Amino acid sequence: MDNEQADKWRRNSQQRWIRVGDAPSKFFFTLLNAKHSNEEIGVLTTKDGNIVEEQSGIMAELHKYYTKLYKADPETSHTLQVRKEALEGITNKVTASQKAKLTAIPTKEEINKTIKELKTRMPRALMV
Repeated sequence: MDNEQADKWRRNSQQRWIRVGDAPSKFFFTLLNAKHSNEEIGVLTTKDGNIVEEQSGIMAELHKYYTKLYKADPETSHTLQVRKEALEGITNKVTASQKAKLTAIPTKEEINKTIKELKTRMPRALMV
């Protein structure tokens, strides 16, 4: 096949995609289903080395794994409780005037000053 013929086929396929590719057509759903079928887990090796091929077994192993992963760990819960108790005695250290400064909307001058400072620190390659 010469280059002219290859270009012709390429243009035709691109035109077909533009014409029917994004439409909810049989062509579109065939592509979608083909992509979806590749995202399936076909085989799973468990932590102890067993190989699971059946979908029900794979689902059971995944459920077991994520249940264990997100289960509350008693040691972690205890550590969090200790930290919470340690922090209970600490009072707020931010005064009302500090809070006002921290939550205030910056002025136009402050914004311009910050932008100028950033530009001087930024490498020339990153400047837009």
